[in-house]
Amino acid sequence: LLIYEGSDFVGVTTQRSQLDANNLKVSGVSTFVGIATFENGIFVSGISTFSNDIDANANIDVDGHTELDDLNVTGISSFKNNVEFHGTTAKAIEFVQSDNSLTFLDNSVLKIGDAGDLKLYHNGNDSYIDEVGTGDLYIQNGGKNSIFVKTDGGVQLYYDDNLRFATSGVGVTIYDQLDTTNLYVSGLSTFVGV
Repeated sequence: LLIYEGSDFVGVTTQRSQLDANNLKVSGVSTFVGIATFENGIFVSGISTFSNDIDANANIDVDGHTELDDLNVTGISSFKNNVEFHGTTAKAIEFVQSDNSLTFLDNSVLKIGDAGDLKLYHNGNDSYIDEVGTGDLYIQNGGKNSIFVKTDGGVQLYYDDNLRFATSGVGVTIYDQLDTTNLYVSGLSTFVGV
């Protein structure tokens, strides 16, 4: 079917062979089976079914709801409103445009690293930072150590990048000065240089 000067189809339309159209307006249900070429655009009001690939070499402007089973995007993508990401049962992550926030809902996990070694999540009651790989966990502020957690080992606390407190298999070690308003000691105590 060749259409050069434009044509209007109203009602149910089925095209089973090659379609070359210069200007086509369709109202109603349309089905295109085979190759369809539209030189100056296609204007559709109603349902259109394409049983083969659609190759669009220019912009697609969709007003209203669009439902896609799979979406593969090459190039820059801009989302200018709220965006939802759904997990296996419900919405898991949501970007809210009005307050520029990305929200991970309860039990949605942010995984960082090629193997997802670092996990951040909230289970509805408690919040977790979990290093599940073989490495250690460092929490820094301005590039300086604040907390160092060794895998299957001790925890170290720092003040301005200086070690002040460390746990070990037998207890804790306090570095430099210890100030306390009350001190209660149960058991043997040794004080040197008092």
